[in-house]
Amino acid sequence: MATQKAFSLASKNLWFQVTLLILGIIAGIGVKLPGDPAAIAENLVNTLSTSGVYAVIGIAVVSIIGPIYNFIQTKPKVTFSAFAGDPNNWVYVGSFAASMLILLGVPIPDGTAQEVVRAIFVKDWAGLAAVFVGSVLTPIVRFFIDKSNQPKV
Repeated sequence: MATQKAFSLASKNLWFQVTLLILGIIAGIGVKLPGDPAAIAENLVNTLSTSGVYAVIGIAVVSIIGPIYNFIQTKPKVTFSAFAGDPNNWVYVGSFAASMLILLGVPIPDGTAQEVVRAIFVKDWAGLAAVFVGSVLTPIVRFFIDKSNQPKV
């Protein structure tokens, strides 16, 4: 059985997933970031843990604030359909949700969000059901069963 992890605001993975979700949304509405949102998020989180806030501000200005400023200057028409139509955004949202479940102690397997999004976009409904039941529903149900079987203190 998987070891339950206590929720911690010091978790690098939590901050990576939060940053990735935000950058994914920014990229999803059309802002041209200088790199992959996952690479930028990892760089920001690693820099924060090793170099501090001032180094992160420098990276954020170059990698996020500058592209957002340039995007605003073009006066784009932002639509929800542009965001919703990009499978990467759904992978970011799904990864964030899976990370939150993992931090709460639900053992969601790695890559589950990508498998769910892939199944949806290729319209593999049987594959989606299999991934959802095997990798999402079963761990959640198991989590609640284990929680209810724990002795009350």
